[in-house]
Amino acid sequence: MLAAQELVKLGPFESKKQAQHNVVQAIKAVAKQLGNRAATCRKYYVHPGILSAYSEDWLIPMVKEALEAKAPEDSGYLRPPEKAVLKILNRLDSPYISG
Repeated sequence: MLAAQELVKLGPFESKKQAQHNVVQAIKAVAKQLGNRAATCRKYYVHPGILSAYSEDWLIPMVKEALEAKAPEDSGYLRPPEKAVLKILNRLDSPYISG
């Protein structure tokens, strides 16, 4: 979820090189938040589908759509950023997520 949020903050990219740079910057930011090395963070804490969704240019619209949705008052529901990540992983048909 943190990587998706960082990528949204960095915004869209204009070239593959810029997309790769933004991914590296997002991973570094998340690693810093978690107190890990970037390589450790990328390997163990960031789902590769989040990075693919960004590189394929559909992560940002999906996250923004989820953030605009009203969250129910019940704390048992997922927060909008969590919903966005779940929606992305479901779109990827991840074997780790059942929808």
